[in-house]
Amino acid sequence: MAKKLQQYDLPEDNADVQELADSLEALLNSYGDDAKEGFDEARDNAQRLLKKTRASFNEGKKSLRENLCDSGCQATQWVQDNPASALGVTAAVGFVFGLLLSRK
Repeated sequence: MAKKLQQYDLPEDNADVQELADSLEALLNSYGDDAKEGFDEARDNAQRLLKKTRASFNEGKKSLRENLCDSGCQATQWVQDNPASALGVTAAVGFVFGLLLSRK
């Protein structure tokens, strides 16, 4: 019997995105200030958070790709282990699509 497929989600980094937005807002607000130090600090903070967010996004994308490959391998293994069931499922899905497409 095939293993139960697991559900995979990308990690939600809403806090990182909010922190990035706040830093960018501080950066924009510092344009009005004459203080060069505040501008440099805000810019550095925004760059650091942007790198962190990109790394987190790339890590989540890599994890999702690996999980999708694993799920595909599990589906392939199930079809190889149960060819008659796979044929029945395929026929049922084709029948349902045929019904939906023939409706006017």
